[in-house]
Amino acid sequence: MDGTKAPSGSNVGGLVGAEAGGSIMDDYVDGTVKGASRGHNGGLVGYQMKGSSIQNSHSSAAVTGGDYSQNGGLAGLQSGSITDSYAIGSVAGGKKSYTGGLIGYQYMGGSVTNSFAADSVTGGISADVGGIAGVQGSGSVTNTYARGKLTGATGAYLGGITGFQNTSLDPTKDSFFDQQTTGQTQGAGNLKTTPGVTGELTKDMQLSKTFTGWASSGVWSLVDGQYPLLQWQVPLNFAVSSATPTTVVAGNPIKVTGQVKDATGVPFDAVTISLSGAGGSATAATNTSGIFSGSVAPTQAGSANLKAVLSGYKTTTIIPITVKPGVVSKVTLQSSAMTLLPGSKTSFTGRVTDMFGNPIPGQMVHIASTGGTVSGKTFTTDAKGEFSGSFTASANSGTANLTATVSENNTTKEAKEVLTVLGTPAGLAHANVTQTGWREHWNPVIGATSYVVYLNGTKMVTVATPAYTFIGEKAGTTYAVKVTALSKSGVVSGSASDSVTTVSPSPAPSPTPNPNPNPQPSPNPSHSPNPEPSQSPAPSTTSPVPDATSPVTGFASLYWALAGLLSMLTGISVLYWQRRRQDSK
Repeated sequence: MDGTKAPSGSNVGGLVGAEAGGSIMDDYVDGTVKGASRGHNGGLVGYQMKGSSIQNSHSSAAVTGGDYSQNGGLAGLQSGSITDSYAIGSVAGGKKSYTGGLIGYQYMGGSVTNSFAADSVTGGISADVGGIAGVQGSGSVTNTYARGKLTGATGAYLGGITGFQNTSLDPTKDSFFDQQTTGQTQGAGNLKTTPGVTGELTKDMQLSKTFTGWASSGVWSLVDGQYPLLQWQVPLNFAVSSATPTTVVAGNPIKVTGQVKDATGVPFDAVTISLSGAGGSATAATNTSGIFSGSVAPTQAGSANLKAVLSGYKTTTIIPITVKPGVVSKVTLQSSAMTLLPGSKTSFTGRVTDMFGNPIPGQMVHIASTGGTVSGKTFTTDAKGEFSGSFTASANSGTANLTATVSENNTTKEAKEVLTVLGTPAGLAHANVTQTGWREHWNPVIGATSYVVYLNGTKMVTVATPAYTFIGEKAGTTYAVKVTALSKSGVVSGSASDSVTTVSPSPAPSPTPNPNPNPQPSPNPSHSPNPEPSQSPAPSTTSPVPDATSPVTGFASLYWALAGLLSMLTGISVLYWQRRRQDSK
């Protein structure tokens, strides 16, 4: 409707210019409404007179008016009643205009109940700009909310619900505005506090508990995650128009578009659509035409369903999709045993996946090895992205290596597994042999964490270093020593053997006997005229000397001391008896 050429002060509306005592119900207007200066301009009616009503109706028309005009999303000048209705079209007025999301100027007992406005409202210099009403002179606003952006030129009053409010009539009750989307913190532009009006954050405007006072009316549909809707708007009609492509590589986007309309077929804006499936998720919101467009990137390979859900309304559209694995990102390799004996065999397995962990089937894998041989050089992954084979260690102890390599698109990914071939302890030998023990030593074994030492077939001890000292053994005895290496995982190597004989003890020396241990006195001399005393040898004053080649023990020393004393006493006795005989003559 273009009323810009109408005379100043004209009534311009999307349905009618003026409503005088009638009723507008279940009506809808789209398009544009343009009014002249000083006119009354509304999405449905320009001027709603007392005794008139608007019910269950809405407008998405863009309304504009000139200077000194009164402009509203539903009505420019309002003194009748508006119930269960809404406006989702933008509203703009000129200098000193009264401009609101639903009504421009409310007076003479007009009322607005259970209604909302959801689009931008703009005023010129010194205009009165409100989310619901530009000016409330006399009348009431109850159970309403506003969420459109509010702007005004120099000197304009801006309020979340009303631009300018007559406080003497306490006209507003249980109404709300979104502080973040409106850009306002005051309920009325001319008042710092506005009874009956509450400003909320966006997240709280989309919680049902914020509007607990509305629940009993049965008029509203209060669903978490959405702004309130009127019951007659629900269910919303929700349709997906396209989803492309339906076959993608993991991580690549699928674009989903569609439209949401209310129960009357009117496009509905600012509702959220949740997109999810195969590990991907995203959200999209409808614009003023009710159209949404969003992209979701699934990450789980295979056949799946992409769901488009109208949040809070259990309305779902299913889109079948196919997701293929991405490029090779990771190769894994694992041996069933990390420590082997020379010549023994172990199995290995591996897996090839993309960046999301999806298995990649049919992928060629090259296997290289050192320190042994593998069952094949090339393997192909199965449906689970896995490959397997076996490895046989060489006869030499030490370290063995397995390497799995995948080359794709000039990119190489590989995995390595380092194995240990546990050999038999070499260089087993003994040293420092005594009558009661000796030291056994051997060369360190790669991969061994300890060694088990056996003596004559019996386990003696487990040691961490390649040596052990035996003590407390028997002299002159031959012993059999055996040593095995032990890995951290419990693998036992072959055994090395050694034979050692302890030192025999030295024999005790035997004493040399005395040739004349008991000397006797000489027989009495025969009588002669001139008897001469027999010349007996002088008694020995020294002990017999033992054999110098034999060691002298404590017992031998005592023996020879007693023998010497006896010899000396015998000599003294002989001299005594010789003197007695001479004296008796």
